[in-house]
Amino acid sequence: MNSTIVKITSVCLINGAILASCTSGDSGSSASAIPADALKITASNAQDTMSAAVGTGTSLLTFAFGGEVVQLPSGMGFIDIIRDKTGNRSASALLDMPQGVSIPYNCGVSGTYTDNYTESNTSTGYSYSGTLAFEDCTEYNSVLGSTYTINGNASYNYSLNFSTDDYVSNFAGNATFASSGYVISISGLSSNITGNESTGDWNINTFNYTLDTNIGGGFAVKIESPLVGNDYNSTDCPLSGSVLASGAESTRARGLFNNDYTVTVSFDDGSGSFTTLSTSSCVNFI
Repeated sequence: MNSTIVKITSVCLINGAILASCTSGDSGSSASAIPADALKITASNAQDTMSAAVGTGTSLLTFAFGGEVVQLPSGMGFIDIIRDKTGNRSASALLDMPQGVSIPYNCGVSGTYTDNYTESNTSTGYSYSGTLAFEDCTEYNSVLGSTYTINGNASYNYSLNFSTDDYVSNFAGNATFASSGYVISISGLSSNITGNESTGDWNINTFNYTLDTNIGGGFAVKIESPLVGNDYNSTDCPLSGSVLASGAESTRARGLFNNDYTVTVSFDDGSGSFTTLSTSSCVNFI
């Protein structure tokens, strides 16, 4: 077992939502599989583990070994990539491009990805769905001035009710992200978010995935209780909800989001009981 922890570098949120989803359930289990070489979560690494689990926007996992820093997307980063590649589709009009076929696109540096989607725009609502496939898709990381390469698949869908402005959005996928010999794999990603385009309210109802690396130190993530927030708040943080990361030897880290824009981190050393470690600003945390 490797006790190395991958640490988060947070940059921003996109559209105010964490773009995960929450599943209620037994806090003693994880909806995603715990990797065989999982990290043992301790009091010293629990906060970094939770930051890595829920970091959003263009947040990147950071490896720091032998003086070299390598950054790769986390689970939330994968969702941001899916959203970016599907484009900013509007309910105002159907795109003038073929639907139901895989359309190839060039990635930022090299390689390709394909997008196979269908779209519907009626008097009552708008929706689209599709799949993405990444093949040696190399993108530039402007934070460090380096590149990373994506291989994998993803699916997505979105629907909007014109009369209520309620929406539902889902993401799923499996992918590897590689840079300078380091590899992060994200498997079993499942995310669901519901909200309202007018009020800005959003609920994250499912966010499950397993993160593993080629140097060990992975973990499994799930939401224990729904993450609830609003795009128009002074910060993009959830005002309630909790996230659980599960590691080796039944160890766990929990992040509890509070209505004062803070997050409380606690950890379970495998005994089944959680010990509170800290409460800090959600903005700094994610």
